[in-house]
Amino acid sequence: VNGPNSIYQIDDPLSDRGGVEVVNNGPKIGNWFIKNDRIEEDSNLRSGSPNDNLCKDGRGTFLLFGQSDNVSGNDKVIYVRVRPRDNSGSVGVIFNYRNTDTYWRLVSNKQEDCISLHRFTDGDLDVRDTSSAAMSVDTWHDLIIRIAGNEIEVLVDFTQVLLVTDQSDIVTGFPTVGLYAGDNRDVQIEQVVVAQLTHFDRIVPPTPSPTPAPSQPPTPAPTPEPTPAPPTPSPTPQPT
Repeated sequence: VNGPNSIYQIDDPLSDRGGVEVVNNGPKIGNWFIKNDRIEEDSNLRSGSPNDNLCKDGRGTFLLFGQSDNVSGNDKVIYVRVRPRDNSGSVGVIFNYRNTDTYWRLVSNKQEDCISLHRFTDGDLDVRDTSSAAMSVDTWHDLIIRIAGNEIEVLVDFTQVLLVTDQSDIVTGFPTVGLYAGDNRDVQIEQVVVAQLTHFDRIVPPTPSPTPAPSQPPTPAPTPEPTPAPPTPSPTPQPT
């Protein structure tokens, strides 16, 4: 995943990156920063009722990255190496971002035990798919979003958890991607990569070769039975 099609490696201050933008969709300011060569966010930003379902509450803070000149077209794969640190917090990825009212969001929340794919169009939320495969806390995860035509596939640790086919025009044509945090006291991101879909094999680990079956020793040939000796002829009687 460290080839020429990556957008950013987390090894220098965010302020040195062209095109990086923080968007706050709530009453507080998101606090994104670099620590130990990782991106972190700890603002606990949220608005709305405390009883909101955190897998549907669209408010939080976004860290948006500029478009990579190395990634063209609509078919792409987004890879994020992430470790959630707050059981009640939501973390995820923003993609195909047009403005604060129109974008896609992938969100995982362990407290709600859900991972969901949301489409926002002019501020209206449409939950396109959801499952109970939320990312666990204090564990590093490989989060992958694969976009091919009108199909969006989500994998956690290289296992498919969501699959959506969507005919809306906001599936394609908007290259901006970013990170999402909501009601979150701590999340760590180690790597953010966007690549052409044709480079997906750089991200998916190779399938291990099957273990060959142990060779069997050759079966010994059966020992031939000994041939019985012919009977001894009776002696010829002597004439009287």
